[in-house]
Amino acid sequence: MSDEHAITSPVSITAENRPDQPPVSPELEDLYRGFEKALLVPLWTEIGDLMPRHPRSNARPHRWEWRELLELAGRSGDLVPVGRG
Repeated sequence: MSDEHAITSPVSITAENRPDQPPVSPELEDLYRGFEKALLVPLWTEIGDLMPRHPRSNARPHRWEWRELLELAGRSGDLVPVGRG
């Protein structure tokens, strides 16, 4: 297929020099053209804060008591029909 008959992809990805993005290079540009051709958008180009260098989780450790979980699971088995979760 010649360039004049090439189909334009609806996906367009631009390599950007930003701290949350990989370094711009010809190889990265080529990779992005491959994503465009496959109609894919890599997540790191959309959500810059997805993988920060240092975790910033609001999660807090918690310990469940086995006895409580067993009791809740038993009640769930009695009340929730099979196939509903």
